[in-house]
Amino acid sequence: MAMIAHLATSSEQEAATGARMLMPMPPPPPCTTVAARMQACDVALPTLQPCRLPCQQLWAHRGKPQMHVAVRQLRHRLSPHMRMPALDLPKLAQIEAEEARIYHDWRRTVCWPLSMADVQRFIALCTGGDGALRTTPVWIRSHDGHSQLPMVPAHHSAERLAQLLRLLADGAVGVGMTAAVQVLALVNNAHAFRDGNGRLGRALFNFCLHRAGLPDQCFLPLKTLTVLSQGGYEIRLREAELYDRWDGLYGYHCTTTELYAWLGEQPAAPDQNEDV
Repeated sequence: MAMIAHLATSSEQEAATGARMLMPMPPPPPCTTVAARMQACDVALPTLQPCRLPCQQLWAHRGKPQMHVAVRQLRHRLSPHMRMPALDLPKLAQIEAEEARIYHDWRRTVCWPLSMADVQRFIALCTGGDGALRTTPVWIRSHDGHSQLPMVPAHHSAERLAQLLRLLADGAVGVGMTAAVQVLALVNNAHAFRDGNGRLGRALFNFCLHRAGLPDQCFLPLKTLTVLSQGGYEIRLREAELYDRWDGLYGYHCTTTELYAWLGEQPAAPDQNEDV
């Protein structure tokens, strides 16, 4: 079920049940099989070629066996039960291009280690706001309005984000793919800002990979791949939150990286003439 964020009203706060909680730290490491796959992704990072038009490339190569295999891996066995918005390829391509542009502009302005000010500046850039941490309750609600879920309380979310930046600087969440997957999930779980949390998580995912050798011109299109997964990412995130099962998330992002690597090797011949 796709969700959108909104501020809670007083009546909704009274009805809050099953609120989202902070994920335990540190996250569990991947199993042996998934760890080997993640290590292979780390080794391959410096060799990846940039995919300039990821939405169009994904559409152009939709009939190829490699795409079918990747899509099956991105989706979850519960994906058929998810209510997802209709695919709007031109809009998605525009969103993805803007995310990549803002990320690259932001990355050129930061130094290591990342500070809270760096993160807040990214939020300000991508939302057109001031980058302030939220101080009020926030919920996510399904597109049909029938379901809603309270997020982590504001003071806990701010503390978690500060903690996460310290752990990232110390190498306590690993490097490369391990750091990228953990940081993305933990940022989404904390939901420290009123808006821009997903974009921040995706930016930090790419930032971790760039520090591990991903070429500067590359930007993994996680927004597009999340849509392609038909809820596959969201379901795996909830499995990690509720049951501390992380292998699904680790494996999902191995697939995203492998698919991006494959797309970068394909000829740039997007099919833009068919009705999507």
